[in-house]
Amino acid sequence: MDADETQKHKIIHRDIKPSNPFVTTDRVVKIMDFGLAKMVEEVRRSTTIIGGTPNYMAPEQAVGEATDHRADLYALGGTLFHLLSMAKAPEDRFQSAREVAVALQAYLKASA
Repeated sequence: MDADETQKHKIIHRDIKPSNPFVTTDRVVKIMDFGLAKMVEEVRRSTTIIGGTPNYMAPEQAVGEATDHRADLYALGGTLFHLLSMAKAPEDRFQSAREVAVALQAYLKASA
């Protein structure tokens, strides 16, 4: 099920983080671990325990307010930031904005 499908079926993952996405051999990104996923109506009808990974959790989710698919988009943004900047040692990171641009262009070209 892709991202548009989850939104169409009103499913909220509620715990997107760097360990959840994987790339298939066909270069398609899939999200795993729907352990905390809930149907939107179920989330709205009942009181739920706050669940998720705090570093990637949308602010409304962190304080126990109602969530929808936009909470997953927030978590995806945090995940992408983490994946693009995760090397701790400076020598293992991109060394210039130009290197980042070249890598992104190569990725976009390969996935087109």
